[in-house]
Amino acid sequence: MAEDETKTQLDRIEKAVGTLAEKTTGLEKAVGALAEKTNGLEKAVALLDEKTTHLGAAVDDLASAVAKGFADVEERMATKEDLAATEKRLEAKMDVGFEQVAGKIDGLGRRIDNEVENRAQIETRVRKVEEVVFHA
Repeated sequence: MAEDETKTQLDRIEKAVGTLAEKTTGLEKAVGALAEKTNGLEKAVALLDEKTTHLGAAVDDLASAVAKGFADVEERMATKEDLAATEKRLEAKMDVGFEQVAGKIDGLGRRIDNEVENRAQIETRVRKVEEVVFHA
């Protein structure tokens, strides 16, 4: 009986070892699949890192271009002082121009006054001639 019990225990142990071997094989397959997935994840992380690096460089380039654009605008932009100086120069030129136009208008006014006076003198002379010729 002791032999039967020993044999039964050995059978159970063999069965347990067989089950354990099956489970170990299943675990090895699962670990292999996990390793493949981990490798795939590592590749995906590497690709993401590469794209992030390219994106970071593109963002840096864009930021640099925007900063350069602002610097160019700032360099070319007139200040309040520049505008005030330009306004004063324009006012001075306009004042000179208006003075010249006013002088020409005054000159034309004098010429018109002279013409009116000359016509008045001509009319007076013609009247005198007519009196002498027609009333004599």
